Amino acid sequence: MPIKIDIHANVNDYDLTIEKCSEIISVLQDTYRNIRKEMYTHFLGMRSLKKAIIFAMILFVLYFLSDDFFFVYLMPISVILSLVSSIISAEYLTSQMKKQICQQLQHYKNKRDRLLNDQKIKV
Repeated sequence: MPIKIDIHANVNDYDLTIEKCSEIISVLQDTYRNIRKEMYTHFLGMRSLKKAIIFAMILFVLYFLSDDFFFVYLMPISVILSLVSSIISAEYLTSQMKKQICQQLQHYKNKRDRLLNDQKIKV
């Protein structure tokens, strides 16, 4: 299932100056460097770990109710699958965010270059 992520700055292109472009570029570059850490923090945080442990506990209770070892074998597998799915989600969203950030970076770099050229032409 493809997920579309749009990253837009709340800056009007007509009001941009060279300084604003440089500032936006530096913010986008910082975001690009830290996006994987932020996604892993979000997807592998305590909330997802709690969900995995709760699911394992439910399987443990089902084992006591039914005395079927299937539920015991399923406990570590369910926790591992939960964590692996969180990692896959984090990686996928990281790659999608990086694509969008790269597009925005390129846009603002081009805009800054145009502004620099316009400034040179005026001088």
